[in-house]
Amino acid sequence: MADAFVDTRIGEVKKYLEAMHHVLASGYISRKDVLLAAREVLASIGESHSAFNSVEMLKANGVNAILLDLGRLPRRRRPGPSTSASTTASRGSTSTTA
Repeated sequence: MADAFVDTRIGEVKKYLEAMHHVLASGYISRKDVLLAAREVLASIGESHSAFNSVEMLKANGVNAILLDLGRLPRRRRPGPSTSASTTASRGSTSTTA
């Protein structure tokens, strides 16, 4: 089960990194900023895997736990104070017990 979870994340990250490659090639954004974002995306795989495993261990021990995966929440467009620019939620995962 954990393998499928990580495989899904890796597939998503590949798409993000390919998109970042195209953005970097455009020359409109600094290389440093793109590479910092790529590092965060790669780190998120380990963080979400850890949260997934923690929830599974809690469940195995009878705890009513759920995985709240913030990286998988749909992006919502919200108008800003003076523009209609889109914003996104923070990425990452956390575990919680009920």
